Amino acid sequence: MKINIELDCSPEEFKELFIPSDKQTEFTTEFYNAMQKSFVKQYLDMGKNFMNQFEEKAK
Repeated sequence: MKINIELDCSPEEFKELFIPSDKQTEFTTEFYNAMQKSFVKQYLDMGKNFMNQFEEKAK
């Protein structure tokens, strides 16, 4: 199978679409940091809930 795609855009538009810019890098970094923070919070919350089960049973 062969697929041909023709793009009608200026060099600046092509650059914005396919070459990471500072804004894209900044967005990716912020997104990664937010996801990491969220995963850590979820993991810690799961651990607390798990431990609370044993504390309640021990009472």
